[in-house]
Amino acid sequence: MSVVTRLEEQDLEPAVELAELTECAAGDGAVVSFVGVARDASKAGGKVERLILEHHPTLTANSLEEIASDAASHFDVTHVRVVHRCGSVDAGQPIVFAGATALHRRAAFEAADYLMDRLKTEAVLWKREEGADGSRWIEPTEFDYADRGRWERSLSGIDESLTFYPLRIAVLTVSDTRDEQTDKSGALLVDRLTQAGHELAGKAIVKDEIEAIRARIKGWVSDADVDVIIATGGTGFAPRDVTPEAVKPLFRREMDGFSILFHVASSGTVGLSTLQSRAFAGQIEDTFVFCLPGSTGACRDGWDLVLGLELDSRYRPCSLAGQIPRLRHLCA
Repeated sequence: MSVVTRLEEQDLEPAVELAELTECAAGDGAVVSFVGVARDASKAGGKVERLILEHHPTLTANSLEEIASDAASHFDVTHVRVVHRCGSVDAGQPIVFAGATALHRRAAFEAADYLMDRLKTEAVLWKREEGADGSRWIEPTEFDYADRGRWERSLSGIDESLTFYPLRIAVLTVSDTRDEQTDKSGALLVDRLTQAGHELAGKAIVKDEIEAIRARIKGWVSDADVDVIIATGGTGFAPRDVTPEAVKPLFRREMDGFSILFHVASSGTVGLSTLQSRAFAGQIEDTFVFCLPGSTGACRDGWDLVLGLELDSRYRPCSLAGQIPRLRHLCA
């Protein structure tokens, strides 16, 4: 394990840093690096004469080494390298280089990403702006990154340059009344996931009964050919709505953010009526389980505005596809 850190007052040369990191990593299998670039983010068209990188009071050479050592200890990496530019720079010049190497790409990516996040939090970029009342230093609000062809760090979305990895998704409808002919919600999810390029790993309809729901979920969790389960129905407040009671006790982890994002998406369609949904998600062993309401509108919102994007391996800055065991070494 090697950890290299440096506060650099002279020109920072990312190509040189990457070459040295790559040389150290011979045989590792994965090298990931990020470069932070000083961006001209002047407000109201003000002229930027010069940029200066002022350090957070605690960002000393020792604290820089501590950040890099933390990355090395938290992730399964073999080499960590971080160089932080200080002093005056011109807009467009590199100010941060962060890189890591590992046997598997995901570990290297996570370590390098961790370094960048810490540096963005603990170092402040200022710029000099000429205004009517003279020159002043103000703080920009965002960074630009040189390797934008592959890693667009300031925006989220689908990166078409990345590889799409199909997930194997099973669809479960929980209903006392629906069958294959009347199950419009399940059909919508099947249509959406297959059109997106994923594989339908299974489809079933079960009654609103706790044991029946659990039996089907457990069967798919034990099936190595199922990566994700999406259930629809039984998440409301009717007497027979028991999907949360059936599934949540099986979770080893609950995904709190999914419920929040679903309600945000749903509120745009049904307004405050979204409060009557108990949509939720979590992980049983290594299988992700998402439980949506039974209406076709809710399934449409859930897929189109949340799941369709986050289950796409090309979604940046990261996708749940990277948490699927068989894909962890292939995508982030």
